[in-house]
Amino acid sequence: MRQLGLIFVVFGLNGFLNFLSMGPMPTGLAGQFMGALFVSHYYYVVAGLQVIGGALLLVNRFVPLGLVILGSVLIVSPIRPMSPLGNIFIYDNTFNVVGSLTDPIIK
Repeated sequence: MRQLGLIFVVFGLNGFLNFLSMGPMPTGLAGQFMGALFVSHYYYVVAGLQVIGGALLLVNRFVPLGLVILGSVLIVSPIRPMSPLGNIFIYDNTFNVVGSLTDPIIK
C-alpha cells in the first residue's frame, strides 16, 4: 500500500507544484473541458484529495479511509493527467478521440 500512497502523493503534489510537465493542452471539446476544470479550481480539489488519500496510505494509518478517498478520485475524476487509472478510457473515447489508442466508442 505504501507504493500506491507514494504514487498518489507525488502526482497530487504535481497538481500544485507542477514539477512534471503535462504536455500541450488538448484541442477541441477536451481542451474546453480541461480549461473549465482549471478555471473552476476543480483540478486543485482532486490534487488535494490525492495528497490526503496517498498520505494516509503512505503512513499506513486509516488505510480504509485513504482507499475510499482515492477510490472516489479515481471513479469520479475525469482529469486524465491527475487520474492514472480511473476514467482514462472514458475520457479518451469521449473527449479526446484524437489521442485515444482505440476507436472512439461514442461518436
